[in-house]
Parts: sequence; C-alpha cells; structure tokens
Amino acid sequence: MNDHPHEKTVIKSLSAARDGEVLIHAVAMQDSAPCRVSFPRGAIEHIRETGAEASVIRLLSGMEIALALPQRAAVERIYSPRAAGDVDLTAQAVADIAVASAFNAQAAGGIETPKEIRFSLFVRSRQTLNYQLFQFKESDVHWGGVVGQTDGKNGPYTSLPLKSKIGPFGEKEIIFDMKKQLFMELYLLAKKERRDVLNLEEETRYSPSGKSPKPPVRK
Repeated sequence: MNDHPHEKTVIKSLSAARDGEVLIHAVAMQDSAPCRVSFPRGAIEHIRETGAEASVIRLLSGMEIALALPQRAAVERIYSPRAAGDVDLTAQAVADIAVASAFNAQAAGGIETPKEIRFSLFVRSRQTLNYQLFQFKESDVHWGGVVGQTDGKNGPYTSLPLKSKIGPFGEKEIIFDMKKQLFMELYLLAKKERRDVLNLEEETRYSPSGKSPKPPVRK
C-alpha cells in the first residue's frame, strides 16, 4: 500500500473494522435537494480530486458527496489520528452543492439548476459591537475555513473567510452574530428552495440579549 495515498488521484478507504466508530457528517444531493448525511468512515470507497480546491467522496453504496475542499485536505480531515468520534464536513459539502447540481443537470440534459446565492447580513467588528450591512456571493467565500464560536462580544457567532472580497471593516474574514449550525440550516433551505438571495439582516442585526434571533418562519 502507498505510504502517501493522498498523493494519488483516488484514495481508497481504510477498513470498516478499524474505522467503524468514526462518523462523517456531510451534505449530499438527494432528489435534487441537499440533505444531511452521516456515515462511518469505513463506508468510504475512495476520495478523488475534481479540481484544485474540490474533491468527491464516493461511498461503497455508490453515493457521491462533493466537497469544496482540496483532496489532500479532505484526506487529512477524515483520516487524521485526531479524528475520533465525529468529522464534520457539512460546511465544505454545502459549499459545492451548486457545482454538483450544475454537473448533474448537465448530465441529465439541461435541467434548470439553482442560481448562485447572494447573502445580505450584518457583519460585526471583531473588537466592538459595531455592525455594518454587507452583501456577498457564495463564490466569495472560502468555505473550507468556516468556523463557529461561542465566546463572541454578543454571544455565538460565525466566522466566514473571504477569497478576495474585503469586508466592511477592511478584513478578509467577516464575523456575524449567528450560530454556525443555524446559518448552515438556512443556507441549506435556500438551496433546496432554489432561491438566489438569502436575506439574514433581521437574524444578524444587533441583539441586546446576546442571543442569535430565531430563524424566520417560512410558510
């Protein structure tokens, strides 16, 4: 066996017996909609490179999960000795849904695909409670670096690194007062509903209570 399997285009998984206790959490396209999936590491058939910053996990069942994560980074995250219990790839998988959808539609013969989502939300200064309205697109975000924190100036927040766009406070990484899990759930919903705009202004504006507002009720 190759001592450095991540250098090859296709990565074979470790045995299910050795890795059965490690769970991977991600997002996969099912019935043309993004769905959360969890599976043991031993269920992976291989991980292959699909671009400089993209890869695909193929399961033994045949399901494929697109990641906005370089193949080497995906292998390190999944097979790291520190990966004990859960490996959360939800943010990285969600980021590439638009690409995966476009590929599936093209293969199916021109089925309409979701447009790129444009976000509108309030960004907070890292050191103060100064808020500025900010808009950006999916493609502006380096999704592999999305992080959720609980010790912000106003409670839980999400940190979103940008590729080339600059935030309202002159930074390359924006933060906004919303739990990462909630942000990803709303993002998933927008993708499922094939919306091209996700307005989170009410959810991310300053809240004296120090708690992220509840998501809007959608009928």
